[in-house]
This record gives sequence, C-alpha cells and structure tokens, in this order.
Amino acid sequence: MMKITEVGLTLEAITSLDEFTEERYNDIARQKMGFYLFNFTTTMGTLLAERQDLMISDIAGRVFEQLAILYTIQNDYMDCYGENITGKKGADIQEGQCTWLIISALKRATITQKHILKNSYGSHNANDVNKVKKIYDELGIRNEYEATVSECFQRTTTEIDNICNEDVRKFCEMLVKIFFRID
Repeated sequence: MMKITEVGLTLEAITSLDEFTEERYNDIARQKMGFYLFNFTTTMGTLLAERQDLMISDIAGRVFEQLAILYTIQNDYMDCYGENITGKKGADIQEGQCTWLIISALKRATITQKHILKNSYGSHNANDVNKVKKIYDELGIRNEYEATVSECFQRTTTEIDNICNEDVRKFCEMLVKIFFRID
C-alpha cells in the first residue's frame, strides 16, 4: 500500500503546470489518498474482524475512488479558502501543487489569464498569490467547486445503490455522510 501512495506523491511532485490535467489530478488523488485512506484501512478492518465476506467489491472500490477525489478536492479548496475555518494558511499556490483549483482555472481561463497563471503560480511572492486568487474569483471557481461536489455526490450515491451487500452499502453510506457533511 505504501508503494501505491508513493506513486501518487511522486506523480504530484513531477507534474509541471503544463501537465496539469483532470486525468492526471484524478490519478494523483486515487494513488495518494484512495488506497491509503480507504482501500487499505477497509481491507485491514475486514481482515481483523474476520469478515472476508465484506471484502471490497469493484463497486465499493469505485465509491472509494470517488471519495478520494472528493477528499482531495476539498483539501485543495480548504488550502486556498479555508484559513478562517482551519486556521491553517495554505501554500499549494506557492508550491505550485497540482490542485483541482488550478486545473479548473486553466480550463476556463482566457489567454491573458493563462499567461498570468503561468507566471504567478508556484511563486512565493504575495502579489503573485493574490493574482492567482483573483483569477480564481473572476472565473467563479468557488461556484464550480460547489457544482463539482454536488456531481461527485450524485455519482457516489448511484454507485452505492448498486452495492449488493447490505453491510458494505451501509458502510459506504456512512462514509458519504462524513465526507459530504450530511447529518
């Protein structure tokens, strides 16, 4: 499992701004968080409980992938906009990380905005960071975030509805409540 997580970390480290795509981002999320956070912990729990009958099905695996992507998107969003909530000042922009926000911005940006993003993203200069955030605001990235989370929720709940084993389905429903912050 650690090697799979290391693959995700390596993918993230070697990806340059020109290579930031949704496909690459999802690969990073699946490799970095999917196995470590969901598949590994669930597999270990079922083995320790001697409930191999609850082993991860392909459908549950797809649910875990969706949750890993959602978790990564939420983490990226909070890194940029969550300082008032988390108290943590994020540094993804300064570090030039492959995030959902920059990928979304690059897909929607004008030529001028892309030029600014390419010159400012990955800079530790506060003015450059503010330029990136300003472009995020101009492009409506916050609204796109809400729409993306909603779409992810729909895909995930559809996958869960297809899980035959009731215990596994309930477990996945519980995870959805946690990650989508549903009461």
